[in-house]
Amino acid sequence: MQKNLTFIALVVLSLLVMGCRRTSNVCEANLPIEVRQGLEIDTADSSLGPFAVQIRNELVSVDSIVHGPLCVVDWSGTVYVDCDVEVAPWEETPNFFDECDVNIEEGAKVYVGYHNDELFYNGCSCHFSDSQ
Repeated sequence: MQKNLTFIALVVLSLLVMGCRRTSNVCEANLPIEVRQGLEIDTADSSLGPFAVQIRNELVSVDSIVHGPLCVVDWSGTVYVDCDVEVAPWEETPNFFDECDVNIEEGAKVYVGYHNDELFYNGCSCHFSDSQ
């Protein structure tokens, strides 16, 4: 009897965990966040926040939304890096920001659409080589 209850508990727990997982990527549709969420923001000037955007089922105030080429950046506050950003090609190591002018203010919060709206508190240091 004890084995059956333990097995049932494990099955129920597994189903609960699987149900909480995100099964899709926010970038699957390859649409800007403004279109995905029906926001009335001019994508040509999405640096004049704050904007209220839905991130992982929470309404988040974002200071700027980043689109397009990504090499010369100056970020502070809360930033949303959208799915349509362009970075250097991935090679042996993901040093996208080498030879770029990147300034991410200490304490900035960076949400990255391509990483399924993951939040990064320490900027993007993993995308620099050791020489930075």
